[in-house]
Amino acid sequence: YGDWSSDVCSSDLPRVFIQDATAPEGDADGASLVFQVRLSGPSALPVQVAYATAGVSASADDFVATNGVVTFAPGDTNQSVVVFLRGDTVSESNEVLRVVLSQPVGAVLGDGVAVGTILDDDPLPQVTMADVTVAQWPGGATNAVFTATLSAPSGRRVSVRYATANGTARAGADY
Repeated sequence: YGDWSSDVCSSDLPRVFIQDATAPEGDADGASLVFQVRLSGPSALPVQVAYATAGVSASADDFVATNGVVTFAPGDTNQSVVVFLRGDTVSESNEVLRVVLSQPVGAVLGDGVAVGTILDDDPLPQVTMADVTVAQWPGGATNAVFTATLSAPSGRRVSVRYATANGTARAGADY
């Protein structure tokens, strides 16, 4: 039997579910993930369920942590939980958070965990390599140091393959 009334069997109660959500992060605050919370059927009595967010790969820099209670009026079967995002302009991997339902009153949990995916919408930075000129000294070696530069900061690890190629200088003779 349910814990809110000894006259109602828990199998008679509607089930509450929360659906996964996905949204682009945006370049500034203002975007949001909207999680749909649904009952398996209408109830003649009010239904409540608590919720809380938790970061998985997303952190406080990526979303506004929140918690609260969703309330369904008698007959209602759809509500939503909104999680506000903190946008940025740094190219990074998509990030994930969860919304967890708990403590249902007037219902039982069906699927009580939803995954929110924050889609990175920033372009990958461009890599450029600067030209270098060195003076050749007789009898000694001079290092040519090439500098790679990113067009913008990146939240991802960046690696670049490189190789030398003959031009007017020859491998083994000049370098």
